[in-house]
Amino acid sequence: TRMLANARDLYRQCLEHDPSFAPAWARLGRTYRIRAKYGHGDPNEEYKLAEQAFERALELDPDSTIAHNLFTGFELEQLGRSKEAVLRLLRQAALYPSDPELLSGLVVASRFCGLQDASIAAERRARRLDPGIRTSVAFSHWMAGDYEKAMEREDDDMRYMVFHSLPMLGREAEAIELCRELTRGSAGTMESQFAASKLAALQRDPQGCCAVLDAMSAVGFADPEGLYHLARDLAYAGETERPLEMLRSIVARGFHCPETFARDSWLEGVRQTAGFGAVLADAQRGHDEARRAFREAGGEALLVL
Repeated sequence: TRMLANARDLYRQCLEHDPSFAPAWARLGRTYRIRAKYGHGDPNEEYKLAEQAFERALELDPDSTIAHNLFTGFELEQLGRSKEAVLRLLRQAALYPSDPELLSGLVVASRFCGLQDASIAAERRARRLDPGIRTSVAFSHWMAGDYEKAMEREDDDMRYMVFHSLPMLGREAEAIELCRELTRGSAGTMESQFAASKLAALQRDPQGCCAVLDAMSAVGFADPEGLYHLARDLAYAGETERPLEMLRSIVARGFHCPETFARDSWLEGVRQTAGFGAVLADAQRGHDEARRAFREAGGEALLVL
């Protein structure tokens, strides 16, 4: 919390000296978005400030690659525009094909559309241009079913991809111990709630999963990808109706990953419900539309797919 507040204040000070500096507006927007996402301050106010900061950054410099990259998280999580985010980033990448910031944005936007091959290729190209760039490609490897690679590429202190991946590799005891460590080490934070949900799932405790969901809903957590992982935890713990409704909601908000939904063993109970077929079909339609749009916009040529 303190680091985010410090970053916010420093970007504000920067903009007091130069209110026309678009990258500072973009980074301020990201700071507000992260604060809102993880329950720091009033989420509604923080999201409003984030949107205003991104709008200002792109107004000052419509071609700012940093602004286009950092706006992607807001566009996906708050506006539900995954296909539109991919197309926006591809348009900019056509102008600046050697800019790693745009490729970093494509990693996450493509993943939301179920375009895991494009997401991983975007990261590979970004890293050739800037070996030090950070992306969310670990999540893309996880969504593609490569759990070993997801753990290898994890670079977050919370080790999300590690505790999401270990159970998929038959290493549940290790996952339980890691989740216990993480919930002790960062107790009370929203980040630790993901570990608490995983721990409850592994212990077949649906009430524990629901408690996490309720707490995160109370502060307005709305990231479709994060909600997917919480839904699958609850499904593994034995519930079906609430996870199904969560899947329906995130698909409606642009999270179109039908191959993952169909393959994920933790969703087996949900797949047996009467409503799952319609949810999967909606995800498939969104994915297919995004794939066609990606090809027509030259995405395959850009990423050499």
